[in-house]
Amino acid sequence: MDARHDIIELPPGLLAAVLVADMKSGRILTCGMMGGFSLEAGGAGEQARLVAIDHCVTSLRTALKQLKDGGTAPSDLRIMVLANAKGIEDTRKPFYRELKLTIGEFFARLGIPVRWRVAVFAADGLEGGKQQGIKVRLSPTTREFEFKRQPAAKKIRVMIVDDSRVIHKLLGDIFSSDPRFEVVGSVLDPVEAESRIEALAPDVMTLDFQMPRMDGLTYLRQMIPRRQLPVLMVSGASNEDGRLALQALELGALDFIPKPSPDRIDEFSHTIREKVAAAAQVKRSKIQAHTFQKRFSRNQGSFDASRIVLIGASTGGTVALSELIPALPKDFPPIAIVQHIPEKFSALFAERLNAISNMAVAEARDGEELLPGRVLIAPGGKQMRIDRKGTRFVVRVTDDDPVNRHKPSVDYMFDSACEILGPQVIAALLTGMGRDGAQGLLHLREKGATTIAQDAQSCVVYGMPKAAAEIGAPQMVLPLDEIADKLMALAGSDAKGSSPAKPRLKTAP
Repeated sequence: MDARHDIIELPPGLLAAVLVADMKSGRILTCGMMGGFSLEAGGAGEQARLVAIDHCVTSLRTALKQLKDGGTAPSDLRIMVLANAKGIEDTRKPFYRELKLTIGEFFARLGIPVRWRVAVFAADGLEGGKQQGIKVRLSPTTREFEFKRQPAAKKIRVMIVDDSRVIHKLLGDIFSSDPRFEVVGSVLDPVEAESRIEALAPDVMTLDFQMPRMDGLTYLRQMIPRRQLPVLMVSGASNEDGRLALQALELGALDFIPKPSPDRIDEFSHTIREKVAAAAQVKRSKIQAHTFQKRFSRNQGSFDASRIVLIGASTGGTVALSELIPALPKDFPPIAIVQHIPEKFSALFAERLNAISNMAVAEARDGEELLPGRVLIAPGGKQMRIDRKGTRFVVRVTDDDPVNRHKPSVDYMFDSACEILGPQVIAALLTGMGRDGAQGLLHLREKGATTIAQDAQSCVVYGMPKAAAEIGAPQMVLPLDEIADKLMALAGSDAKGSSPAKPRLKTAP
């Protein structure tokens, strides 16, 4: 898939963006849009800064390789870095200092000059001022970058429903520090929320479980069918909260975020802002309750014993997996799953999924073998990779650093399988926000694996699959209800291309 565009739209909230123009075709790629309002902070902010720049360089390498493979020479490229004028010339700010150093060195090694534009972001107030995005195109006559301001973005209206005034203050401070958001109401229980919801007209609601007069699950059960409002559950991190969270997701809540400990406020702040921003983009028609029950899959014949299926998912993934995995027969090849899920909750999710599946589902343990009829889910708060042990394949559960801000990370698992499995892999990237898994899916495809992405229509959040499609990672883009049948066809012992073979790449979009 061609990821180049005639016009690039840069959203508000950016600190920097790297543009690569192909002068032969007159088209532009974006290779790293770095945003967020905590990148200058220490702690989690420092980690976010490093991750953002590292991801940008990874994107650049992939984009330049694709251009080179397509016959584009370095002399055909024009590079521009857009950066907020408030910071780019201030060498005391580590983000901008490292950005200039890293990007400058990257292109210097290739002999490609870099142009820096520092005024456009200041004019648009992208760091704390009025919220305007930017449209960028390459002029057909002058072959220069042209910029046009976008209309001021509508703020995301957030309603907080929690009986803790401490949480009201915490969430209020988090959202007020980011000009994308406006807290339109903070109420103590669902009864008060319902009485004010029409007047406040929120775009997204954060909701606790245990509150006076009415609990969060009861309110979800009543409210979702009538309003189809995006809801994020924000509550404790106990096992009971985990069970309630999984029920809430089945009742139509989009995601669950545990309330933070004092040492994880920065991480929580970034996560909840991005999840609320993603929730605000979800189509109301996709917000609904789900009912899951055990299905007995029809016998699909024998399967190729060498196959291993890898699946990655984030927002909306627990529901998607609860539809996909029960549709597979009990003798299906081994499956390893990374679902972005809070620590302690992955075991509860595995237990719930096991109850409705033909295959045996469990939270992965370090050294556990990948066996037919088994599904292993990465533990929350850990990384999971695929490893070879003699003639067998096992999972390794580690405490390695987050990748793409995620732990577990889909890219971490996908990349681990590239060298040791390659064409034996069938990999699928399901609904979720962000880009985790996109690069790993591309790397697997380059090693001969069969790669699938969920389509936009069936995704709750079309983020990760979209990022993968933009770089040409999936060979097939399918609706969720077709993926199980496709997996069974691909894993069948008589399936075409079930042995290692690069001709599969000929079906690429």
